[in-house]
Amino acid sequence: MIHHSNKNTISITPWQCQCLALSQWSAIGIALFIPFSTSLTDILFVLGVGLYLLAQPLSQWNKLIDKGNTMQCTLLAAFIVILLSTLYSTATLHAILHSIQKYQKLLLGALLFPVFRDTLTQKSALLTLLASIIVFLCITILAYFHILPIPVYRHDPTQQAAFFKNHIESNFLMALCSYFMAYLSIHNRAYRRVLFGTLFLLSTWSVLCLSSGRSGYVIFIALMLLLAWQQWHTSLRAIGKLFCMITLLSSTLVMVYQHAPHFKQRIDQTINTTKAYLYHHHTHSSMGERLTYAKTSLQLIAQRPLIGFGTGSFAQAYQSLTGQKNHNPHNEYLKIGVQCGILGMLLFISMFVYQWKASLRYSFPYQSLVQAIILAIALGCLGNSWLTDSTEGHLYVYLLALLGARVFPLTRSEGS
Repeated sequence: MIHHSNKNTISITPWQCQCLALSQWSAIGIALFIPFSTSLTDILFVLGVGLYLLAQPLSQWNKLIDKGNTMQCTLLAAFIVILLSTLYSTATLHAILHSIQKYQKLLLGALLFPVFRDTLTQKSALLTLLASIIVFLCITILAYFHILPIPVYRHDPTQQAAFFKNHIESNFLMALCSYFMAYLSIHNRAYRRVLFGTLFLLSTWSVLCLSSGRSGYVIFIALMLLLAWQQWHTSLRAIGKLFCMITLLSSTLVMVYQHAPHFKQRIDQTINTTKAYLYHHHTHSSMGERLTYAKTSLQLIAQRPLIGFGTGSFAQAYQSLTGQKNHNPHNEYLKIGVQCGILGMLLFISMFVYQWKASLRYSFPYQSLVQAIILAIALGCLGNSWLTDSTEGHLYVYLLALLGARVFPLTRSEGS
């Protein structure tokens, strides 16, 4: 059983002790099921937070939020902005509640921080998450080649490497897996580097050659550049290594484009459909629709630039302007801009900025891993609404809580 390891413990009843243990196991369980089950992830998030609240005396609830923890406070502030925007929303009550339900992960993530103040819970959850993502990678490859009898849940050709999640979510997870495995292969002893290096090659192969998720391509490239910068930006001698890494990445992408049909098809499709939209106004494509949504969203923001139409109002505002139904502009920044105005959009951008600045105080490997998830989500939100999407949004707040619950002095030695 996992026990609370804080030094300044208080007396709690056996029933509260059981709630605390169940809360910690629920928090670890989230790491196990995020890649596989949306429903179980939702349930375990609520259980992890709810049981922890039951385990704490009411006199201790004021300590749930650490005012010195930027990661936790920014998540809570973002949710408060969503709540305040309901006060003037033009949406129906049902739409408002639905939107709050989508963004509630920001609140649950903020309240999950104290659960991971326990050292053993934090380390167990991190190892479970890494193991879960590795299992997800292995199952994806085995099922792709029909070694495991797991059917593709869609007949769409773009979903051929998507089994538990769609191609966007799957490739996002695999891009993160590539980063994690690359980081572990660098910061481990020689005999472990072979294992993690092999897993890195497999996950990279899955991202670029098996999947058709374009967001995953972008996230993979960004994370590889981030890893190179994290390792070799500190000295002039290392600049040569950074340049070699960029050259190697560029050469790899050119080779993949020439020999991987999925990758080439999706890149060509993106270029061609973007040109078709810009020059001929063809909107019947994924990129054409996204560009149309972006144009319309900017028009809506121009109508109410300061505070927007309110939480849950995007679908109603979009239909009032275009006469067409659309609940998702596939851009989190624009979605926030329509609902909360430019002020709200700037606050959400500043959330990522402050989280990145806060990560610079973290020790290794926490600093590197936190920066990876912040960069991945911030970029992904340009082409998707990932704060409201289940897998990406939950993984984002979960990793912030997991890695940011306890801030250590910055010491390079912990990276080994």
